[in-house]
Amino acid sequence: MHWKELNSSTKRYILYHTLSCPLLFSWYMIPYYLFKTGYNVFEIGVLYTIVNISSLSLTYLLGRYFSYRDVRKGLALIDFLGFISFILYFLARGDYAPLLIFSAMLVEEISSIFYPLYSILVESAIMLLKAG
Repeated sequence: MHWKELNSSTKRYILYHTLSCPLLFSWYMIPYYLFKTGYNVFEIGVLYTIVNISSLSLTYLLGRYFSYRDVRKGLALIDFLGFISFILYFLARGDYAPLLIFSAMLVEEISSIFYPLYSILVESAIMLLKAG
């Protein structure tokens, strides 16, 4: 199948993932950066554990909210939260660095709550491909 044979919604979906790829890169670089700046493996593990525990209640609340809302708003929110987390990582210097890194990781964890919304979009794209 060639690019010109794809329908417009499929092309938009592919371009969307191409543009949002830098968020995936941060998943590998942030732990490495923390390790290189003096944190040990235990401290990084504790930080990730606290972030995951902090996001538990938000998972439930946001899931309930998007049961009745437009999926595209949730997908836009993923990228907006990714942008916010990158800004917080950028600002993480000096005495406030641990707090800003924690905040950025928490924002990233919150954005990961919305990832199941992608499956709804993929299913609708597949249905469009089968129909047309």
